[in-house]
Amino acid sequence: MVTAAAIVTSIVLLQHHGAANPPVHLLSGAAAATPDQAPTGGRTSPPPVISAPGPLGPLANGFPVKGKPAPNFALNDVEGNRVELVDLRGKVVIINFWATWCGPCKQEFPELQKASATQGADVVVLALDQAESAEKVARFRDQFGATFTILLDDRSHVFDSYGLSGIPDTIFIDREGVVRDVVAGPLSAASFQYRITQLQSAP
Repeated sequence: MVTAAAIVTSIVLLQHHGAANPPVHLLSGAAAATPDQAPTGGRTSPPPVISAPGPLGPLANGFPVKGKPAPNFALNDVEGNRVELVDLRGKVVIINFWATWCGPCKQEFPELQKASATQGADVVVLALDQAESAEKVARFRDQFGATFTILLDDRSHVFDSYGLSGIPDTIFIDREGVVRDVVAGPLSAASFQYRITQLQSAP
């Protein structure tokens, strides 16, 4: 476990998409990459739910497994609002693990925004940034004009508890809180939309 006073810790994140996306190393002290896009404005939308005060981090044991309930967690968003996964039951939820300095994440981030921007209130995107400050993440968000909810997994505890092996990784959860897909590596807006539509049309 990473503590606030710990020395910079490296976690090797193995990508599953070949040489085009080499392994990404998660460093608690890594420098943020600078987005290529011009600034388009910041997020003004409130989070989908503001949960009651309580603990942060993993709130249940286990990995995300298709056909099983997604392990619960709670994290603060960039504005300091606590969001707990279980409070989003009844909505389609997309959980995306990423970081500002991760090359494939930078490629995927605007694609996720494109897909998110077309959704209604029944679809929630939770983008879990790994081990970076709220200020750094907010600047990155504003440069891309992202409108989805960004949560701060500031010590990567949720990432670790989910047993993931790389970023970006995305988990698709249905209205009942059940995991329906786990995807390693970056996705296009069309790929996001296809999976979201499947979940929306499920009985």
